[in-house]
Amino acid sequence: MSSPAQHRNVALLGLGSMGAALARSVAAAGHHLAVWSRTPRTPDDIGLGDDRQVVVAGSPAEAVQAAELVVICVRDHTASRAIVEQIAAEAATAVLVNLSTATPAEAVASAEHARALGLRYVTGAVMVPTPMVGTADCFVLYAGAPDDLRAADPVLTALGGTADVVGDDHAVPPALDLAMLDGGPDDRQDPPPEHRLRPFRGRSQRAALLRDGLL
Repeated sequence: MSSPAQHRNVALLGLGSMGAALARSVAAAGHHLAVWSRTPRTPDDIGLGDDRQVVVAGSPAEAVQAAELVVICVRDHTASRAIVEQIAAEAATAVLVNLSTATPAEAVASAEHARALGLRYVTGAVMVPTPMVGTADCFVLYAGAPDDLRAADPVLTALGGTADVVGDDHAVPPALDLAMLDGGPDDRQDPPPEHRLRPFRGRSQRAALLRDGLL
């Protein structure tokens, strides 16, 4: 668990299987967490029924009102951009970390959209299956401005494992994500969309990217 001085007010928008795993990891690190999901969920539904630090909000705007960091994990970037539009006023001083699945072009468009709204914004790609989030085998790639990444560090650290910053090009995390999915016939899996499975796992994924000159 992070020290009390590092605890942040965090909003997490999207509570599918990956979003719920992210929420559990953030809460376990001691951060104050407000959550929202398009499909109503309770703390019990996401395995946080005993955590008094977790508040379920009625809307994205309500969830981010006191947030220093906002994590978005929804089905795609069309959905995430609609949410960013809704929260722009309330999240004006927060850093947004978008972990929703995207193509490189979609990720760049979303970053430009956030910038046009005056928001601080980080793109991320979770490179492991849901059960590995919050463990030593978690592996997430991030891109964004250095100041925004430093501000988001307490939450990035809460996810466990390896957090690699690949620069400020928002196309890179999803490009590397797609490269892993296209790793070849021995590596390919056919994942159910709700689990975002990856062909490599944890540190071996990072080693594979380094081996192939992608990281």
